[in-house]
Amino acid sequence: MRASMIARLAAVVGIAVFTGGAQFSCTDSNGDLPGRDIDSGDGPTFSTTVFVRDSSGAAASSFRGADLISFELSVRNRTNRSVTLTLDGPPVSDYVVFDDHTSHVRWQWSFDKDFPASVQPLVFEAYETKVFKVTWDQVLADGAMLPRGNYEVRGVIPFAGFAANPLASNELGSNLVGFTVR
Repeated sequence: MRASMIARLAAVVGIAVFTGGAQFSCTDSNGDLPGRDIDSGDGPTFSTTVFVRDSSGAAASSFRGADLISFELSVRNRTNRSVTLTLDGPPVSDYVVFDDHTSHVRWQWSFDKDFPASVQPLVFEAYETKVFKVTWDQVLADGAMLPRGNYEVRGVIPFAGFAANPLASNELGSNLVGFTVR
């Protein structure tokens, strides 16, 4: 009898784990990702912040259509020891633009890029800050221009679960920062 109960419990746990994982890897019919769980950027080991800048490098939050937008990701090791991250390969950083206050992805920097498969270490010395930058011309994956509107960007060092939900809470992902295209 005890073995039967343990087998049933194992089956229930297996089903719960399977369906819970499926929830986080699915999108709805609009292409939206699951929940905006975005309490990120400030953990016990890393502090991660994304900055939005114009073509001259100045902080900016408003752009005209086709203006260049620079995203700068700052990641700081908050500890007094060296920390090594083992990445599954490039990219070392990634950036995702969402429609304002939604989980609908408009653009992801790594989306149309080919990277070699490799495992690579990323070493942060004690209290070290690393900065990663990309510049975007507001062209979407389909070749269209980003329409006028309000958007949010998130910068990350890709972490486990990021591919399934780029809004998942993690200290290697920044909080969202808003900007407008007018």
